[in-house]
Amino acid sequence: MQPVDKHDLSEWPQDLAEVIYFDYYGNAMTGLRYHEDYFGRILNINGFAIKQADTFSAVEEQQAFWYKNSSGLVEIAVNKGSAEQQLALKLGAQISFSVV
Repeated sequence: MQPVDKHDLSEWPQDLAEVIYFDYYGNAMTGLRYHEDYFGRILNINGFAIKQADTFSAVEEQQAFWYKNSSGLVEIAVNKGSAEQQLALKLGAQISFSVV
């Protein structure tokens, strides 16, 4: 990806199907805006197939899941764990979706 001029964001991509940020807890935020077509699909990243869940408590401890975060982006997390560590994720890791 080419550097973006911070004064001219016309070249900024609409969506980035990759990890763009890790928070303090190891949750992996992607640059992909959630779309209703993703509902119930499997997120594929780094050789892992991850199901969707609405809350951390909806999955077992140490289980990875993906959800729509408060910014409207697809985010990957692990209940009581770090997605970054458990899934060996790096910035730029590509994601895709498949049907269950």
